[in-house]
Amino acid sequence: MQIKLILAVLGATLLCIGVFSPFLTIPVAGGISLFNRGIGNGVILLILAGIALATALLRRWNGMWIIAGAAGGVLLYTTLNFYFTMVGAQEAAKIKLADNPFGGLSEALLNAVQISWGLPMMVIGVILLAMSAAVRDQSKEVQQTPQKPILPVVLGLVALIGSGLAGAAIGQQERTNAVTTAKAEAAREAEEARRIEEERRREEEERAAAEAVEAQARQDALNKLKVD
Repeated sequence: MQIKLILAVLGATLLCIGVFSPFLTIPVAGGISLFNRGIGNGVILLILAGIALATALLRRWNGMWIIAGAAGGVLLYTTLNFYFTMVGAQEAAKIKLADNPFGGLSEALLNAVQISWGLPMMVIGVILLAMSAAVRDQSKEVQQTPQKPILPVVLGLVALIGSGLAGAAIGQQERTNAVTTAKAEAAREAEEARRIEEERRREEEERAAAEAVEAQARQDALNKLKVD
């Protein structure tokens, strides 16, 4: 079996295995994969892995550049989106739990969420797919005429970079939304606390005034009895 086909098969296999492997490690919940019960980005990667195998069997190696770029783009999108979203969640937790004695515990739990070994496995799979397109075909069945797959390479890079930028932009927007919401909730809670404190202080003043009037009335009554 030629080296290009071996690389493509290994790359697609690692990509498939990585989809079902832990992508995130979360305290208590454990590992979470990209497949996520069939609703995550792992489904897209499985489809791309299947297309990669078909492309390798058909020896359409130029198309492998686009597939590798698309698969790498999905991984880059997911990773950057997760990173910025987690940063936003951590910043929002600090704002919400600034005066909470259990705020440190919540922050520690968020910090414990980590990228797991499924991601490196899928990255290696994508690299192998790109390598299968890059190495020279040693098969005697194909003509050994040098090819310059400029367009497929460009399309693969566009898919990779574009997906990464999209993931970063969406993640940054989610981060901004989380922080803005946390600040608004904190301001609302602070305003509510001030309102409650003002009501309590007013009630205490009214009670103190009523007690003073009552004490004065008792004193006036005693003075009247003494005069009589």
